[in-house]
Amino acid sequence: MAGSRLVAYERADKTWGWRLFGDNGSDIIATDGNQGYENVAEAIEMASKVVSGHYANVDQKMQRYAPPKES
Repeated sequence: MAGSRLVAYERADKTWGWRLFGDNGSDIIATDGNQGYENVAEAIEMASKVVSGHYANVDQKMQRYAPPKES
């Protein structure tokens, strides 16, 4: 991935997140989904798993997300 970069950053709430930027350096092509990790090592570990293809063989059942209905 020449030109692409993986960035870990600390959020205002003191949790850590990550973003993967594309080859052009500005398009965000993957994120942690606002997960919020307790430390930078956990954020980097998860980002590395995603980028390396660790989850490539996951059971891919796609469905629309429907938020819970308010009562």
